[in-house]
Amino acid sequence: MANPKFDTICSYGRGGVAEVTVQALWFFAEQGRIRQGSAGIAEELLCMRSLAKPWQFLAIAKHDFASEWVLAVASHSGEVLHEQTLTKLCEDHQIDMSRLRCPAAYPMDDQRSLTVKIQSHRPERRWHPCSGKHAHFVYHAGEDSGYRDYTEPGHDLHHKISAYMTKQGASPRWVMDSCGLPTPIVTGTELAGLWHSLAVSNDPKTRRLWECWTEQPELVGGRDRLDSFIVSQAKGVLVAKEGADGLIAVQSLGGDISADQTVFLKLAHGYQKSHLGLSLFGILQALKPQLNEAFQTLFDSLKNRVEGWHPADQDLMFQSTHYT
Repeated sequence: MANPKFDTICSYGRGGVAEVTVQALWFFAEQGRIRQGSAGIAEELLCMRSLAKPWQFLAIAKHDFASEWVLAVASHSGEVLHEQTLTKLCEDHQIDMSRLRCPAAYPMDDQRSLTVKIQSHRPERRWHPCSGKHAHFVYHAGEDSGYRDYTEPGHDLHHKISAYMTKQGASPRWVMDSCGLPTPIVTGTELAGLWHSLAVSNDPKTRRLWECWTEQPELVGGRDRLDSFIVSQAKGVLVAKEGADGLIAVQSLGGDISADQTVFLKLAHGYQKSHLGLSLFGILQALKPQLNEAFQTLFDSLKNRVEGWHPADQDLMFQSTHYT
């Protein structure tokens, strides 16, 4: 197994001694070309996990899809909003929720998870972060193909997704994700190109996805989730997507192709909410002179949250620069 070259983004501790160190792989791209990042990131193989959901959705979605289908792009927290939206989609499209093949889970949201456990509920598939994506697959698999095999790599839906990503310049190879569906592995260069291709696309279906995504940011993540916070603050000029084990990608939107920028990072130690926020802030801080207006505004928004992401009795250091 390859050993990626993770960079130290920040640390916190006492008396100049680091007690916690946060490392990540990352890149900053403009117009789909990586400008800065971790050593070797352009050729590094990256497992996209839930970052692949926009392509998995667009490759098979209908052009007139209901706005609630943005849940298929989500890694949602299993809150009441997500559960209600999934139920509505299944009722509106005659989807039997028992056909979903994602694992049973408790909600990712701590408050909601505690509530359902107090109510003596067992884990259910509807609360899995990928249940919206699975419902979308069931809907498009249809009776002819059979619902039970939509998770198999040989299913027609996965061939469509692979062809769609190839058309946008990637050469993905596929592995099985923890949710039970295939997920692509691509290089850093390919990942930057994929986000750029979607950001500048004039395809009506893609533009509709951006519209639904930016108008319903909490559907794609949830309360107190970094990706939902970013989209809600950006008001239509940025989208952000979290993925399992500490992934996030942030992409600027808008008509000015020359201003198109992408920031990607992958935590070394897997998902940790505060470390994801600290890492993104630290990377944006280092890149600040090069950031477009949308990312500059994001940086200012994150600055107000930094103190809540580390213990108040410890000093926070971003690389060699002390945060003040």
